[in-house]
Parts: sequence; structure tokens; C-alpha cells
Amino acid sequence: MEQWQRLFMKFLRPVLIAATFILGPFGIWALIGCMNGSSLGESLDHVFFVAFQPKQLFQEHGMFVSGFILAVTLGGFIMGLRKASHIPMGLYFDLIERKVIAKEGRIEGREEQVFRTGGRDPIESYHFDLKTERFEVPSAAVQALDNGAAYCVYILPRSRVLVSIEPKVDGIAIAS
Repeated sequence: MEQWQRLFMKFLRPVLIAATFILGPFGIWALIGCMNGSSLGESLDHVFFVAFQPKQLFQEHGMFVSGFILAVTLGGFIMGLRKASHIPMGLYFDLIERKVIAKEGRIEGREEQVFRTGGRDPIESYHFDLKTERFEVPSAAVQALDNGAAYCVYILPRSRVLVSIEPKVDGIAIAS
């Protein structure tokens, strides 16, 4: 269950970020309306009324302020759409279905370094290679496995996320 929750948070994080970018400007405008003496409900009603009636916005606030409001709102909406494109829908459907694929083979643990300009420390990434598939893992996982040994690997079918690895002994996967 703990692993399911961790994977669900991996799915949920970009969803919440996208929702914040899309709905955030409307919330900010509603809070600004509350500072003018309106209740939050009245202020939200007014914000969404004006969102669909831009002429009203320009009459109330003038060209400059209305242009700023529209630019911030459209900027938030565009950033929200950009962040929404990072939502791992395959992971979402894998979490609903709760099934894994078992693959067997020899695992090669690898470390790659990307050297950055300006003499800064390189970026290190660690991954397991199983035949034609590559799985990104923490450094401790690479150090824990016997490089080149046979393992049974469990992955999610759509998102190809590594879920578990078990060593194989005499052709049988053993639970660790």
C-alpha cells in the first residue's frame, strides 16, 4: 500500500500543479475583491462573470489594469496546460488496474554523468538495463544488486514504472 501511495503522489503532483496554475489567478482576483469589502462568494461570482464578459472588465478597470489581469490569467492558463501535459495518464490507469508485468533477465546497473558548463558538479543518474528497457533508480538500488545477475523484474504495463525486483535462483524467482 505504501508503494501505491508513493506512485499515486507521483501522478497527483502534476495534476495539482496544473490546477493551481489554471485556477490560481481566479482565486487571486477573488481575494483582491474580498479586500474591497465583498464576501468570498460574491467576489468569486463577480470574477467568473467578468471572465466571460471581458467588456465588463474593461469598463470597470480600464485598459491597462484589464490588460494586466488578462495577461496574468492567460499566462496561468497556458502554464497550467503545459504542466497538464506532464500528467502521467499511463500511471493513473496502471494504479486503477493494479496489475504488473513480470519480466526475467540479466540486470545491468549503470551510472551516467552529465557534465555541466562552468565546472559545476556533474549530474549523476542511475538506472537498470534489462534487455531493451531502462529504469531510472536511486544510487542505493544500483549498489544493492549484483550486476549481471538474473532477476525477475515487475513493472507497470502502461507507464513502464519499475515496481519490484527479485533475484532468480535456479530459474525460480525468490521473494526477498
